[in-house]
Amino acid sequence: PVTLSRLPSLSGEFVFLSQSHDVSFAAEACIEVLRAVRRLTGDDRYRWSHHIVDDLSNLREICTTSQTLVLIGGLEHPWLPSKALASEFRALLRKTSRVCVVGSAVFVPITLGLSRNERFSVHPNFHPAVQETNPMLQITNTTIHHDTSFSSAISSTGAVNMMVELIGARDGEFTRANLTKYLGLCDPDEESGAIDLLRYQRRAEGNPIASRALRTMQDHLEDTLSIRQIAVA
Repeated sequence: PVTLSRLPSLSGEFVFLSQSHDVSFAAEACIEVLRAVRRLTGDDRYRWSHHIVDDLSNLREICTTSQTLVLIGGLEHPWLPSKALASEFRALLRKTSRVCVVGSAVFVPITLGLSRNERFSVHPNFHPAVQETNPMLQITNTTIHHDTSFSSAISSTGAVNMMVELIGARDGEFTRANLTKYLGLCDPDEESGAIDLLRYQRRAEGNPIASRALRTMQDHLEDTLSIRQIAVA
């Protein structure tokens, strides 16, 4: 299996391309993940843009080689690029640093012959159609999968988790875990804290003394503690 942390540099700039206005909500959910990590980290390293296919006149120009392209499809009909747009789609997918496909968007690289030896997560609704389109394609039994050049999610819900994993690959497990808690993707526990605490803990870079001091101050927000009290806690 591919380990995300071992892949070439993962871009913090994302371009979302929705199949239609009807599925654009899934792109907005992914963008909310990027907004959340901005709040947690306190900087603007993550950037994004969002486009609808029908609103564009030149597909290949919407992103650069340093950006990650996220194709957002639905769960009802395969996303099959028209013959008129096939060459633009092919050029677009070849130029980006990484391609992520959601739902029916999995058909885009498959029908364009760009899937190579990659494995994909595919929604059960599309298993028969995918196998008919490309009998050699390897389908995983997971909701999310990351391979050499592609990441895939079977649905909009899976896409949110896919985004969290990509961010974790860039910023580390600490950020991934706290982003998961902040977004409500897991049950809160006693280790959950305020945004400011998470930001300061991240800046501590795992230093146990600094982390312990931050936790002590968080637990005594209404008390006046001396430096000595914090040091010996």
